Amino acid sequence: MTDLTEAQKEWIAALRSGKYKQGRNSLKSEDGYCCLGVAVDVAGYGDRISSHGNNNLYGFDAVEQKFGFRDSDGGFSETVDYVTESGRSVSARSFVACNDSQRLTFEEIADLAEKNPDKVFQQK
Repeated sequence: MTDLTEAQKEWIAALRSGKYKQGRNSLKSEDGYCCLGVAVDVAGYGDRISSHGNNNLYGFDAVEQKFGFRDSDGGFSETVDYVTESGRSVSARSFVACNDSQRLTFEEIADLAEKNPDKVFQQK
């Protein structure tokens, strides 16, 4: 199993920090942040997030590289099966899917990332 990079640990800590309200379907909106929007902010590009923009990292190549995301959706190398603390089974292929369609909490996304680094991050 591959160790998490310092940048990945920083993003996971930010997801758990309580600093960010979670939103859906946009990197950042009036409702809050997508998990990838948190990554953009942690990487120092938060002021470049449009509140009416995409829900992916298109145009944020530096963020993809910093955190080891495979693509602008935070795609995984394969489907990741995850069981939440409440016992709900989830199958996902990207961080966008985890946040938006599967509706995982930031804490659950952080847990999934920590438990599956080889599948969810591109290792250098």
